[in-house]
Amino acid sequence: VIVNQKPIVDAGPDQTICFEDSVQIGTIPTNLAPGATVSWTPAAGLSNPNVFRPKASPSSTTKYMMTVVNQGCQGAFDFVTVAVRPKPTVSVDYVSPVCKGTVVQLNSTVNGAPGPYQYQWSPATGLSNPNVANPTVVVNSNVTYTLSVVAAGCQGAVTDAVSVTMHPELTVDAEPQNRPLRVCMGQSVQLQPSI
Repeated sequence: VIVNQKPIVDAGPDQTICFEDSVQIGTIPTNLAPGATVSWTPAAGLSNPNVFRPKASPSSTTKYMMTVVNQGCQGAFDFVTVAVRPKPTVSVDYVSPVCKGTVVQLNSTVNGAPGPYQYQWSPATGLSNPNVANPTVVVNSNVTYTLSVVAAGCQGAVTDAVSVTMHPELTVDAEPQNRPLRVCMGQSVQLQPSI
C-alpha cells in the first residue's frame, strides 16, 4: 500500500488593489509529484485558473479558493480575498488669464480612493512645491501644467491638466511719431497716444 502525501495548500495572504490593477496570488506547495494540478474558483478576473500563482484583477472584491490535486490526493483547499478599492479621479480647477507676474494657486480635487495620495505636477519649474495638491506659481509665460496622482495601494496614476495663460502685455507710446510737440504759450495741443 503506497500512501501519498497530501499537499499543503496556501493561497497566500489577503490582498487589496485598486480597480483595474492586478496582484499575484497563491503559493507553490512543497512535496508535489509530477503532474500535480491546481484549480482556482471562481475563474473570473484570473490570468489563468490552472496555475499556482495567477494574476488576479477582479472588478470587485472576490474570495478565491485554491485546490491542489497531487497523485490523486486532493489537498486541503485554501482561500484568499482580493479586495478592490475604487480608483481615484482627479480634477484641476480652471485658471482665468492673468497678468504677468501674478501669483496663482493651482487647485486640485481627488475623489474615489482613500488617501494618502502622491502628487506630481509637471513641469515643476516655478512651482512652490510640485509634490502638493495646491502649489502656487508666479506667472511669467503661458504654461500647461499636468497633475499626476497615485493613491495608496494603486499601481497607476490618474492625471488632469490646466493651462495658465497671460493677458497680452500692453505697450503705450505717448507720441507715436516720436517727435516733440511745439506749442505757443496759451495754446493747446491734442495728445495722440497709441496702445
